[in-house]
Amino acid sequence: MLAAALDLAGGETAFTPGSCPASAAEAEELLSHAEVVRVSPNMTEEDLAEPLKDVDESTTVKADAADAAADTTMNVSAGTAVLDSKIAAREAKEAALNASEATLSVKKDAQSKRELERATAADDTKRIKKEVADLDAAIDQAKGLGNVSNSTGDMGGSGSITETLAAESVAKMREAQNSEEKEATLGKDVKDAKRQTKAAADNVAVAKEEVEFAKSEEDETRSALNEDEDPSAADAGEVVTAGCRWTPSPKCVHTFTYLGKMYDGCNVDVDRYIAWCSHDLLYNGNWSSCVWSCGSPGALTNASAS
Repeated sequence: MLAAALDLAGGETAFTPGSCPASAAEAEELLSHAEVVRVSPNMTEEDLAEPLKDVDESTTVKADAADAAADTTMNVSAGTAVLDSKIAAREAKEAALNASEATLSVKKDAQSKRELERATAADDTKRIKKEVADLDAAIDQAKGLGNVSNSTGDMGGSGSITETLAAESVAKMREAQNSEEKEATLGKDVKDAKRQTKAAADNVAVAKEEVEFAKSEEDETRSALNEDEDPSAADAGEVVTAGCRWTPSPKCVHTFTYLGKMYDGCNVDVDRYIAWCSHDLLYNGNWSSCVWSCGSPGALTNASAS
């Protein structure tokens, strides 16, 4: 390996040891990211093996970061499905609430109708009873005048006024009895209508509670999903996701400029699910991988490769 490296012009190679390009495009890709390894005649096999160790560590870190990003993406997709189900549940509860409120409105109308019918029957009963009382008073008055014949026929035929008034009083008493029975029946109907109205009102109250609970579950799921967004979807240097973040290598500067854009910490490569940071304020090819770490900021472990 040492002899092969020394055969290169200038004694240096721009390819990371252990990574051989298979095409011109792959060679250009390696040149754009890999650090230059300078070889001298005094280097030993151990000297050349050290960069290989760094490459292995860098590869492992990138793979771990890609796995973490993929897991996060999967979690976000699952969270979106859960959110959709919560939204559907909330909409179903709202539809049930609307139906309950419509039922309550119908029950209230039915109760009002029954109460009006009972009130009308009560007024009829009161009126008929008054007519009966008036007839009884007229009978008493007629009895005081003696047995006077009804020659005009205004009272429904011949006979005494007393007999005529008595017959009419009996008819009115039967009418009053029928009105009282109707009033009693309508009273039962009103009680039943009130019971149904109360049950409908209770259903509305329960439906409202279920809607509020469904809304709270939806809000909690939405908040959790917002906190668990895919870190590869952002450009922030330290992308925090449910207690995890991309952490730059100690070799990197805190802020750097790449392709005219300033980055704070790490630049997240959305296409390849990796994050990297620059050694220089203005990126000139020297970079290190960022590490996807979880835990408190003080407990984060930097395992990035150079």
